[in-house]
Amino acid sequence: MATNPGVIVLTKEQLRGTFMHHRLDIEDNIGEEMHIHYKNFRFDFTVRDFLELAKGMDEALHNLMDFKNMGNEEMDITLRGAGKIKIVGTEIIPIQSKNNSTLMDNKEIKDYQIWKDMDRGMNFFVIPRHEPWIDIRIITNQSVIDKVIDYTQQDNKVVEVYDISSKKIVTKYYDGWYPFLIKSSNNWWDIDTFKKRQQAYQNRFSSDKIKKEFYEYVVDEYTKFTKKTGCHFTDVFSNNILVNQDYSDFRLIDIGCLKLGSEVKKPSYEQVITGAAANNLGFIQ
Repeated sequence: MATNPGVIVLTKEQLRGTFMHHRLDIEDNIGEEMHIHYKNFRFDFTVRDFLELAKGMDEALHNLMDFKNMGNEEMDITLRGAGKIKIVGTEIIPIQSKNNSTLMDNKEIKDYQIWKDMDRGMNFFVIPRHEPWIDIRIITNQSVIDKVIDYTQQDNKVVEVYDISSKKIVTKYYDGWYPFLIKSSNNWWDIDTFKKRQQAYQNRFSSDKIKKEFYEYVVDEYTKFTKKTGCHFTDVFSNNILVNQDYSDFRLIDIGCLKLGSEVKKPSYEQVITGAAANNLGFIQ
């Protein structure tokens, strides 16, 4: 039974520019629970729930400042042959990655944005900085950045890149495309979509011959990218491959894992075709 021997006031603020009450107090009711007094409401939390709320609020504030610094309406991108242009986010859709610690997925939750520029008819995928991030030797070398942007906006199977910086990466957003492998960290799909994508995978890769051809195609694209840009992908699992509806076309993504150097990190057959350890939801059976 809780004894509640005392109350510690952790913060006491007077709200400004608001109606009704102006109270904002957070109290530690020792031996009982945490209380948040907001205006004329009192919210009761266990210590565990309060810490989860505080963590969520801190992350929300951090992401809000990141997006504010990036600009939520306009941003500059580079178009091959045209140089720098300004695009307008006439519609901005937030997406958040997931994880599941019970499935050996302990990566941090990441926030992304889909920018739709209706004026130009272009869609972009905006990746705010997270750790680990693209090689600092790439970020600080405009010549290398230009090579990556120029190469990816040509006819190949690497996602089109429009901006690389210490704050964000901007790529093309492929509407109606999906991860080759849906795992817990990119599973923002409903169960029906998950099952349909499983079936599409099974329909496409019905023979070892097709699987081998696809694998060789992927390896060839990684190799050509490295030879042309002097950079290589370090995370080459199949969750970092984007595919169309029937798996007949693909793009290599995860520009954030690029490192400077001519080494080609050749993925294993299992990494590409079966997902290997990344297949933590049993998407590929």
